[in-house]
Amino acid sequence: MKQHLFALPLAWFALTSSACIGDSSPPDPIVNSESHFLTMCSSDAECGAPSACLCGFCTQLCDPLDGPCAHCVAPSYIGSACAEEVPQFDLCAEGCTTNADCGALLCDQRLGICKPGPDEGEIELQTLGLATLCRGSRLSVGTDSKLEVAADNIYILQLSDKDGDFSAPRVLQRTARPEFDVVIPEDLPVGSGYRMRVVTTNPYVEGPATAEVIGIDERVYPRNRQLSIVRTTVAALPNTPVRWVGYSGLEDVEAYTLEWRFGADATPSTSDKTYVSVSYATAGRKEASLIATSANGCQSVRMARGASPQIYDCTVSLPSETEVVHSSPAPDTIGPKWICSGTRTVAVGSQLFLEPDTDVTKSSLESVVWMKPGATYDGQNAMDDVVIKSEGSIVYNMAPERVLECPVVVFDLSNGPADACE
Repeated sequence: MKQHLFALPLAWFALTSSACIGDSSPPDPIVNSESHFLTMCSSDAECGAPSACLCGFCTQLCDPLDGPCAHCVAPSYIGSACAEEVPQFDLCAEGCTTNADCGALLCDQRLGICKPGPDEGEIELQTLGLATLCRGSRLSVGTDSKLEVAADNIYILQLSDKDGDFSAPRVLQRTARPEFDVVIPEDLPVGSGYRMRVVTTNPYVEGPATAEVIGIDERVYPRNRQLSIVRTTVAALPNTPVRWVGYSGLEDVEAYTLEWRFGADATPSTSDKTYVSVSYATAGRKEASLIATSANGCQSVRMARGASPQIYDCTVSLPSETEVVHSSPAPDTIGPKWICSGTRTVAVGSQLFLEPDTDVTKSSLESVVWMKPGATYDGQNAMDDVVIKSEGSIVYNMAPERVLECPVVVFDLSNGPADACE
């Protein structure tokens, strides 16, 4: 069956690509008495002709030669694994309103189709760090993800019922970014067993429920919910200061306290001050959260989100895809570039690695620039570059706060490109 379908001419593929989700006008798929259409499976033999086992359930490609489908759906809406298995062919699906319409499958009420359970575990919420939230509290939280999503993907933050059940989740926010800023609804029932999870729409993936159990308290958070974080340091080296400023609109309402949480490698790791200077022991993007507690004990949480600083080490590992530039002009590709000694050039690249006796002028792309002693870089008054320089290297036309100085920058070539500067 699958060999027959995949051998169809290109004109048919163009026809199926125009099929729509949710068009219920065609009749149900044609199946015979031996078919197990839209049941779970592990092989074609379990399905019966003309169905095949695709993406874990008995279905058909949307093939007009084998009979029309009730619904045609792109594999990415079934799940990311399905999109890899059947990358460019729509599948037949049955319409539904509840799980009872789908037998062993589940009803995706967003699309109105029966499908296997969603992929799990590829995206999850960051740790909340709270046990109880009041009605009206503000919560901001990010995600940890290895998931590649389509340009039209939407991230959805869901809340379970008070017993942790997601059979009818409450949608707290839909957003195009993998981070959320929500107000806890004031009509939620009081309970101590709430959980949250994040769902993506393309591909359709349900992340796991939070390990933390959340309580919703009957108290109400003050109406003025403003809580903000300002980071005044863009980039820094390990064990050098990063300046944070936090404030809350609660000061106009009633007494409140602030608590910073900076992470295990930060000194200090927590603080109750509005203005805080923090240093980090390791390199990487750093997160921070600010918790405001009002006089009645309610809390709101703000994550740093776009205000997160980047900590850079003086030793940098060159990516394997780094292009080696021996002479001018440098390639105009946007990937990382290793500029060899003796080269004078204008360069563009997400990362630039400058050997001694190089003279490089910035092009248009935002870059992180690493400079050995004796290298020269003209940043062209860039507002978005960061330069990590060695003593004895020269930087022109860059804001001082975006230039970090190491005793010497070291290039780690253990995973670097096959070619090399001589």
